[in-house]
Amino acid sequence: MRFRLLTLLFIVISSMGYSQRQTVLPTSDFTTNFCKFPFAWENQPDKKISIAIIGNEGNTALLSKVKFVKQYVPCSEVSTFSTSDILNNQFKVQSFDVLIVADEIKEEEYDSFIKMASNSKKLSCVLSAYYGPMDSERDYTKWQFFVKRASDAGCIISGSHGDMYQLGDLSYWNKVPVDIFTVMGRDIDGFQPMMPDYKIKHNLEKTVYTTSSAVALIKSYYPKLDNSELKHLLKERGRIVYWSHILIPEGKDGIQIMVPHFDKDYLGRYDDERVKILQKSVFKASTLDLASILGITEKMYGEWCADALNVGEINKISTGKGVTVAILDHSFNKNSAALKGRVVSPVSFVEGEEPLVEKSDHGTFMAEDLVMIAPDVKIMPIVMTNGNMTGYSESFVKAINYAVENGANVISCSQPAVKDNQIALDEAIQNAIDRGVSVVYINYTGNNNSVIVPGVVEFEKYSNSKEKINIIGTNFMSKETPVTWGISHAAPVISGVIALIKEKNPQLTPQNIKSILLNQTNNSPAGLLQLNKEVFEGLQSN
Repeated sequence: MRFRLLTLLFIVISSMGYSQRQTVLPTSDFTTNFCKFPFAWENQPDKKISIAIIGNEGNTALLSKVKFVKQYVPCSEVSTFSTSDILNNQFKVQSFDVLIVADEIKEEEYDSFIKMASNSKKLSCVLSAYYGPMDSERDYTKWQFFVKRASDAGCIISGSHGDMYQLGDLSYWNKVPVDIFTVMGRDIDGFQPMMPDYKIKHNLEKTVYTTSSAVALIKSYYPKLDNSELKHLLKERGRIVYWSHILIPEGKDGIQIMVPHFDKDYLGRYDDERVKILQKSVFKASTLDLASILGITEKMYGEWCADALNVGEINKISTGKGVTVAILDHSFNKNSAALKGRVVSPVSFVEGEEPLVEKSDHGTFMAEDLVMIAPDVKIMPIVMTNGNMTGYSESFVKAINYAVENGANVISCSQPAVKDNQIALDEAIQNAIDRGVSVVYINYTGNNNSVIVPGVVEFEKYSNSKEKINIIGTNFMSKETPVTWGISHAAPVISGVIALIKEKNPQLTPQNIKSILLNQTNNSPAGLLQLNKEVFEGLQSN
């Protein structure tokens, strides 16, 4: 009966969420946007949520977490207690909606904690599956058994993953019943934590605050859910990720990694004959995505970015028709829907690399970003690197000059800054601008003020750019790659916006266009670009 009610609830959530779809603005925090907290805030019921944080006696850090939680759950009252105080006076917890377990429960407190969790029907206890860094010397048998008992008692078990869904030591996660995995910001970074036996060196309980905040928001929407139903909701409605065990041909023996993917039977860029699949979909988990859990929006590639830009309205009057964008990159898949019917004058300046290939990588993803914004644009794929991010000016200069001579209206580059000859690069860029070609380059470090250096709101605090033209850089969901965020998206997205502008008025100079973009970001402290339809309608050339 319970799961029949849950099925009905899911139907109601989905239908209600679709009707509520609207433009939701992001924050400038990576984790907040990655987990889509702003979607939950937009429609949050006016209901106070009472939250308790418990930890070891003398843990002064608990007070700093109060502000953290209140930022995630605006309509909340947050208190802190020592774990022993709560376990010795269990009546105290009966008035709370959510209990955050900040520190690992001591072995002598296991039974008292399980008793408290079992007797608290209204309270949702959120426990991290792992506290501290992964320790190869520790025997976790007793702790893992306790976590299972806590889960059976109704506790919500929180796991941690990296910004590319890195899990570290998979053998540990296989032994604990995690309800939802949550991103640890940018703490777990790079490919090394994808190795199946890698011991993550960061304190994994950090995500318990994020997970608990999400649970509090969910309970404000659906206060009648009991803990069993809530756990089921998290497992079934989160962002589902699969991990496969593969061997990459690197070095003498190759490198084994656990590669994440969103399609159970397709490994994306790793579905390659050079890669040996040792075990497909060996692990599956639900990851925190509040928009998905609450049914507020569909999960489409770059949808949030496009919505915030107001692209849907702008595309009614401009689609980039008649405009050619040169993408300076590598690995353009000729079978990609983004490239089919749009390619003009493809070229490669890398020996042994064809301009169009049959695999998807960075260049293909940049093309997808571009056509998401400007669906009728023409694309000039220019291979200027083999993917090793060398950043030498010679290939940049050749690529820019080729684009100008072959009719590109916009140049988009998401590659690194040059290492050697900035003067030569700047001369090529100035020639392009003098010929009316807008240059969008995310890592430009020269002094040409006409170059557009865009960014993403999530990394605004790290940006050195004085002029803010930012997009949402998270939640670019793709079957091809587990990297759902990045600054790279900014160049093709902004280039797509420029294509929309140039269709309306081809006579505008690169300087005119940059001024228009800057004016459209003035109302946002993080420089978020939001396009105004009236402004576009006024761009028509005489």
